[in-house]
This record gives sequence, C-alpha cells and structure tokens, in this order.
Amino acid sequence: MRVERLVLHQFRNIRDLSIQVHPQFNIVHGRNGQGKTNLLEAVYLAGTLKSFRNAKNQELIHFDEAEGAVRAIVKKRELTRDILVQIKSNGKHVSLDGKKVRNVQETFGQLHVVVFSPEDLILSKGSASNRRLFLDRAIFQFNPGYAGTTKAYEQALKHRNAIVKDLRMSGKNASMLDVFDPQLVELGALMIHQRLLFIQSFRNHFIQAHDTISNGEQEVGISYVSSLEISETASLEEIQEALENKLMDRRQRDLQRGYTTVGPQADDLEFTLDDRSARLFASQGQHRSLVLSLKIAEIQYLGEVLDFQPVLLLDDVSSELDRKRNEQLMNFLLNRSGQVFISTTDPNYLALETEAAHFKIEAGVLVEEKVIP
Repeated sequence: MRVERLVLHQFRNIRDLSIQVHPQFNIVHGRNGQGKTNLLEAVYLAGTLKSFRNAKNQELIHFDEAEGAVRAIVKKRELTRDILVQIKSNGKHVSLDGKKVRNVQETFGQLHVVVFSPEDLILSKGSASNRRLFLDRAIFQFNPGYAGTTKAYEQALKHRNAIVKDLRMSGKNASMLDVFDPQLVELGALMIHQRLLFIQSFRNHFIQAHDTISNGEQEVGISYVSSLEISETASLEEIQEALENKLMDRRQRDLQRGYTTVGPQADDLEFTLDDRSARLFASQGQHRSLVLSLKIAEIQYLGEVLDFQPVLLLDDVSSELDRKRNEQLMNFLLNRSGQVFISTTDPNYLALETEAAHFKIEAGVLVEEKVIP
C-alpha cells in the first residue's frame, strides 16, 4: 500500500500543494511552525477522516477560508483509488473515485496509516487516555467497524453522564438509568472484548520487538487493566454480565461523583519490566525503549494482519530519540518494504542512508527537492 499523489487545498497553512510521492521514503524538513506536521496530518486524514492531533474541522481549514480539501491517490496491491475529503466547519464530505460516499465507513480500509509522534514518547508513563487511544487506533486499522462502536459508545456514555449529573442535582429516582444502561453495556462490552483480543495477539510482537531493542536485558510485559473483574480470555457474554453488574454496584458512587466510573473509558494498559511497573520504576531511556518497541510492534502486527505494510508517518520523532534508538528505528525502516513520511527540522537527525524524496517547507509552501540517493 502506498500514496502515489497528494493534493491539498486550503489545508491548515498550506494554500495549494500537489506532489508525486516516493514509493518508500519521503522526508519533509523545515523550521518549526512551517507546516511539516500538517502534511503528515493530511495523509492521516485521508485514511481515517480524523486528525491525529484531535483538531476540530475549522482548525484544519486555512484561517481565512470557508473550506479545505485533501486528496490522495492510493495504490493498494493492484487497485488504485482516488480519495477526496472536503472539510467544512460543520463536517467532512468524502468522495471515492469521484463518487460521493454516503456511508463514510466505505472509505475506511482504503488507506491504512500508523503515526508515531513525539507525544507518543510518553505513552508508557503518561495518562491512561493516551494508552486507550493507542489501543483504539490500532484496532481500527484492521477492524474499521470498531470506529462505529467507539463513537456509539461515546455518545451513550455522554448521555448517561448527563443523566447521572442531573440525578445527582435533582435527587430523583435513579431507576431511570435502567432504561439507558443496556445500550452502554452492549457497546462497552464490545469495546473491551476487542481490546482484550488485540492484546492477546499483539503481546508476542511487542515482546520480540523489545528484546531486539534492549538486547534482551529485561523481561517486558503488557496487559490490559480493566475496571471489571474479568480474565483476559473472558467471552463477550461474560464481559457483558460483568459490566452490567458493575454498573449496578457503582450506581451510587456514580451519582455521588456525577459521572460513570466503570467501562472502557476507565481502563488502561500496563507495562512491566522484570515484573515491576514501568510507569513507577522505568528510567527515561527505558520508557523510550518501551514506546519504540510498542510502535515497531504495531507496524509489524498490522503488516501481518493486513497482509501488506501500512503507510508510516514519523512526525519529528528522530530529534527526540537518542543516537542509539534513532539508529534502531532507522534500521527497522530500512528492513521493511512500506512507505514512510518523515518530518524533521534537520535531515541530519536521520541516520537514513537510502534513496529518498526530499521536500522543504516554509510558511506552508513546499519546494520539492530532487530524489537523493
């Protein structure tokens, strides 16, 4: 899978851009604030219809314009698709091969992308919300329907939280939650079940990647920490029952706090080194190795599940890694066949000795430099 051409119009600070893309390495360099990340964000948007920076629609459009657009010509095996995403403040409109898409899920799976940004480097020690986001993004890549499940759950959770808050203020009978909880149970159990299945199949990829990165110096672990009392191999029915019971048990606590305290939004990923919590005991270097292993494992896992390599977006990561880990990342990239977009303030950060297309960006204007062997 690869992007063959990328066309942007009024996207972020980029007025107009049209480039032919290198099948393997594409390096975008420039000073901070010039638009490097915007270019990578556009590729991500074409594949997921979302910004990996969680930006609102209006923020994706050039500040003095009413709408913007991202177009990607994508080749997946022998099939070429034309993806057009038109962005307005009130929503996005998608066309596939020139035809408007009524159900946006038709677009999912046309372009698979994995992003690795400096924000990811705190995954193992930062907030649980970032680890949940990692899980959900990874699952979405090979199970596009999962995006619909998470969106429906978020809406149901928002509705329940509003009711809980109202009940807390009014003191009305909480039995009205009996009407809303079944939907939350159904959707939440689906999410948790998919996350557990992912971790079970992903674990060995992560362990192997970390053994390579750390030369096997420490035994690494990864596990899903649920707000429910369930095993990792619990069936969907068992998870539904556990979530239903826990919601009932926690009802008074939820009413006291004004929000729902159990479910996939309260879960986490835990990393261990030699059976000790990495979040509590790992050094800065060990955290970097954990995250680097996590992202390499994600790319390898998706390549195996999808039976082709997803497009990889590296957003100024090299400048944040030390020399040893930067070399490990570049060696990994050289030994995979997939397409890569790399942004950097200085190409010298990249220990990448191979043919690549180089682009320089300044104030949203991209200058295509020659392919450098």
